[in-house]
Amino acid sequence: MMLAMVLQLVVFILLFGGIYFVIKKQRRMGVAMVKGRSRNWFFTLYICALLICAAAFYLIPVEQFNQTVALEYEAAFEAEEELRTLLNSGNYEEAEGNLVSRFSFDYFKDELVVNAMYRDYFQGTLFVEPTDELDGEMEAYLYMGKSYVDGFDYTDQVNAPHLVVHEDELQIHLEETNISFANLGKEFTISQFTEDNDSDDPFGHRSSSSYHGSTYIYLRVPAGVSVESADDGLYVEEVKR
Repeated sequence: MMLAMVLQLVVFILLFGGIYFVIKKQRRMGVAMVKGRSRNWFFTLYICALLICAAAFYLIPVEQFNQTVALEYEAAFEAEEELRTLLNSGNYEEAEGNLVSRFSFDYFKDELVVNAMYRDYFQGTLFVEPTDELDGEMEAYLYMGKSYVDGFDYTDQVNAPHLVVHEDELQIHLEETNISFANLGKEFTISQFTEDNDSDDPFGHRSSSSYHGSTYIYLRVPAGVSVESADDGLYVEEVKR
């Protein structure tokens, strides 16, 4: 995309420079090869450039690209707040749409320490529900809020954490995710004459927006098991039914 923008700029410079050079030269030589005022030629050249760019734009194979409608930041935030409310009130089964994975472990100790096992600290919340329904076993449900870039939902492409129990420690393992994005949009030669240009910028430049969803772990443990966090970025909250 950057190369296309540079080429377009070069074409404009060469076209305008060429016509300007021809007009100046023929005036110095006293030859009236080009009739009409200079501004008329510039205007004609600009119209031709618009037509060429318009034709080039519609020749782009758009079926190879994802067309999305941007999700507002507020909408993404509200959806995650709703998820958090469900988990905090113990209604984890109603948050099925955000469920990424579930785990079940045998556990007979009275204390449990939760620790993130990768370089960057874990930023999320652990909801703990002590229950008499479990004996010698604990269950963990992993939830993730939706992640967007300019309306594109890339949540399913993010590597989800994996949980492992080692002695009295619940370990959170995570493999780093690398995702590349490219955003294709109409340039000024197209957008200035279309309803797509709803930006305050006269050249149709649009701002980019993104939202990265948080990770939540809902942990059901036998009654009497004490759970604490060994990571500053992991917050432990007891479920309030």
